[in-house]
Order: sequence, then C-alpha cells, then structure tokens
Amino acid sequence: MKVSPTFRSLLASAVFGSIATAQYAPGQWSLVQDGHSGVSALELAIVSETTAMILDKVEHNSLQTDGHIAWAAELDLVTRTVRPLNPTSNTWCGTGSFLSNGTMVSSGGHRVVITGRNGLAAIRLFTPCEDKNCDIIEDDDVRRMASLRWYPSSVRLEDGSALIFG
Repeated sequence: MKVSPTFRSLLASAVFGSIATAQYAPGQWSLVQDGHSGVSALELAIVSETTAMILDKVEHNSLQTDGHIAWAAELDLVTRTVRPLNPTSNTWCGTGSFLSNGTMVSSGGHRVVITGRNGLAAIRLFTPCEDKNCDIIEDDDVRRMASLRWYPSSVRLEDGSALIFG
C-alpha cells in the first residue's frame, strides 16, 4: 500500500506529537558495518558529538588493556578508531546516565571477575577529552553506592545530578 507524504506527516504528528520527523537530520540512512569495537556493546552512550563509549561485561573480547581483556572502549565516530578504556570493576548489569557537565556516570554492575573490585557498589565516571588521554575514573575508596545494586536504573534530575535506584 502506498502512503501519501501528507498522510505520513499527519501520522508522524499524531504519533510523535509536536516532534515532526523533518526536524531531524534529513536524507537517506543506512546501516553499515565498518570495523569492530573490540568489545560487545551491552551499554553504549554517545558522550560527545564525535565519541561513543561502549561498556561490556568482563568477557572474552578481542580488545586488550593493561594486560587483561578490555570490557570498555571509546569509539571515535569520525575516524572509526577504537581505544580501550579501563574500568576497574565489572560493568555487567549496571546503568548509565549523564551529569549536567556531560560526564557519563555508570553505576552498579556485577561481582568481580578480573581486577578485584566489586561492581555491585561501583560508581564510574567518564568525561570525554580531546587528547584521548582520559579514562574511566573509579575509586570505591572515594565514591561508591551505599548499597549493592544489580540491574539498577538511573536518571538525570533537573538540577543536573543523577538518581540511581534499584
């Protein structure tokens, strides 16, 4: 069945309210596989206009960092290059949200597998940087959740902070 452009526009307005599809990037889109991230994308966040952060569980990934399997990576969306990140706890079953300054907060997770830190109470911070020298900041001696969380949820609040619940 052929649908007229006018009907399609009315349908989009009815389904999506005031956000019409023409307000976003016009043109043709396609799905292309071009390269490999080195880690499975169990959690993927666009952390800047040119950067995505990918978190995986501690798994048998091809990407390596600091002498062990990487379970996080930074993907440059322009050059399509991958750089390993080094969280110190297992991010599996965690959640993510953003602070008002653009810092990605990953929290919760699973018990330790490689590095000796319990992901269940973890708070991981990642702020993208231009020089590619930044990494996930995680120190449970300084910052951790008050109780263990497996499969938590999180949301950014109006004041720019994040609420983690589970």
